[in-house]
Amino acid sequence: MINAIINNKDKTAVVEFPMDLYKLYQDLHEIGFQGGPHRVKLTDNEEDDIRVKLFSDNDFGNHLVLLFNENDTLEDVHTVVGAITIAPDEVKEQLEEYILHDQLDTKEELYDLLTELKETNAPIVTTFYCPLTGQIHDEEDGGMNDVDGRFLSDYISEIEEKLEHEQNPDFEIADYITDHPTANAKLKMARWSVEEIGGVLYGRIDCRSAEAFTPEEIEAIKDGISGQNSDGFGEGFEQREISTDEGDLYVSFWHSGDDYFIHTQEEMDEYINQGNGLKIGGM
Repeated sequence: MINAIINNKDKTAVVEFPMDLYKLYQDLHEIGFQGGPHRVKLTDNEEDDIRVKLFSDNDFGNHLVLLFNENDTLEDVHTVVGAITIAPDEVKEQLEEYILHDQLDTKEELYDLLTELKETNAPIVTTFYCPLTGQIHDEEDGGMNDVDGRFLSDYISEIEEKLEHEQNPDFEIADYITDHPTANAKLKMARWSVEEIGGVLYGRIDCRSAEAFTPEEIEAIKDGISGQNSDGFGEGFEQREISTDEGDLYVSFWHSGDDYFIHTQEEMDEYINQGNGLKIGGM
């Protein structure tokens, strides 16, 4: 799709995207550059030690190259090409028209359009909720203090920003939620976010499909989300520090208590109406 000639002083590498990110690191190291692709700007100036020139052997790739500027990096190329590669075929067909007619100016516009097209092709949203817990670093004694959804609601913007950063456009987590055959076939997108309900912050997972899920498929997706929260996306996210004025905050979509749940919207409404939301916070 896109090729890059990378010159580092007197050494040269030629790479082709899409490619494995680890292989890209290796190729850079082989030409003497010890940093990662996020540190390689797309510049081709003679005075630069490391220079990059993008090209393609097809019209689509050559038009796609026009979306990048000198402030972008090799990692940006990897992400853009990866995002297009994993898109559903019907989305790729629609996107191709935009690219070939130069209707996009930046990679950010491309990401926004990809999301819009994928949502259009999967218009049904099934929402799931889970409790949130967290820990905050006490800068005075160096320890970690447990916090609950009420505390976390004060930092909703910071948590949302971190979640946005964690969910890369070149990786679709919906592909890894469940191996249930029909649920997996229907599930096209999944997005982790948070929602404040009654002063308590909860985890929110929106799953998109072109047709409604059956009760059996809902249960399979619940199990899959629980697994992602404990061992997959959630496990990775809870290790990412979120800077606050009270110290570094770590947020988890999973805990081992008996009160843990994955609820549908209907189940969550019933849960809140019964006053259970008021009980969150004793951790």
